[in-house]
Amino acid sequence: MARASHLLDSSLDSADGFTDPHGAGAGGPSADTVTPGQALDVETTYLKGHGTFLEDGQLLSSVAGTVYRVNKLVSVKAIHARYSGEIGDVVVGRIMEVGSNRWCVDISARQSAILLLSSVNLPTGIHRRSDETDEAKMRSYFREGDVLSCEVQGFYQDGAIALHTRSLKYGKLADGVMVAVPSALVKRLKSHFVVLDHGVSMILGLNGYVWISRTPSAQEQKAQAHLFAGHHNFYDAPGSTPTAAPKAAEAVAGADEPLDPHAVREQIVRVRNCILGLVERKVMLTDQLIAAVSRTARSLPAKQLLDPDVMDTVILETREQLQQHDE
Repeated sequence: MARASHLLDSSLDSADGFTDPHGAGAGGPSADTVTPGQALDVETTYLKGHGTFLEDGQLLSSVAGTVYRVNKLVSVKAIHARYSGEIGDVVVGRIMEVGSNRWCVDISARQSAILLLSSVNLPTGIHRRSDETDEAKMRSYFREGDVLSCEVQGFYQDGAIALHTRSLKYGKLADGVMVAVPSALVKRLKSHFVVLDHGVSMILGLNGYVWISRTPSAQEQKAQAHLFAGHHNFYDAPGSTPTAAPKAAEAVAGADEPLDPHAVREQIVRVRNCILGLVERKVMLTDQLIAAVSRTARSLPAKQLLDPDVMDTVILETREQLQQHDE
């Protein structure tokens, strides 16, 4: 929580024209948003990275973006740059094309990413080689327009990103909304799968695509895992709305108390508007910060958060609450 307060404080100060000299931790981005030609606060010994240049002995930023420090290496990542990707990144994408044995996925990179048929879990969950039958059923797994969560597996020689979904936490997403934000404003976290309050979950894709949806109940998740591991023709992952899981969940005793669907949809839109408000103010996105801002805005209608004055009030109230919590 202290880190969320620091990110919000330094980002707002930077937006007002001030610079936080302690904004960056080793191996991560600082909360500062710098402009071209702005001097960077560096140690006496440093290594010049991308997005920087030397002038009169000072290290300056050549782009508008966020500062990254890895040990002594100082670089600036442009806010509106295309996603470049690193192995192991959690990303959210949209299927653009279905090929012979692959899907082309839009992940906001310079070119479409590739998801091979051999890089997905087959419906029965049995590890085996895909064959012609699986290739003929590719559109029953993913079709054009589907949104999915996946992980960066590697890179091809032409620079295209290779993806995979070989985990139960990845797969098709449904019953939610996708928000596109600059990838430079998404902070690298221990887990990018976040459960928020009031029945809402979120996937913070490092490529800048954020997925907000209803949180599946415990019974739905158990039924989902059971169907995936069994011999049913079922291919969905947590965070989606499986077609057969609700029927199986009805047979499980002690079902969770259902939430009001209208209230859940209202909260999804509220979280979306909070994210857009933070991005507009160039604030680094973290799970704790988004949760704190959405809690502060809980009593407000989601539509009011589109008003810049209302959003400013919500963010300042959140800042005060985080400071009081840290004290």
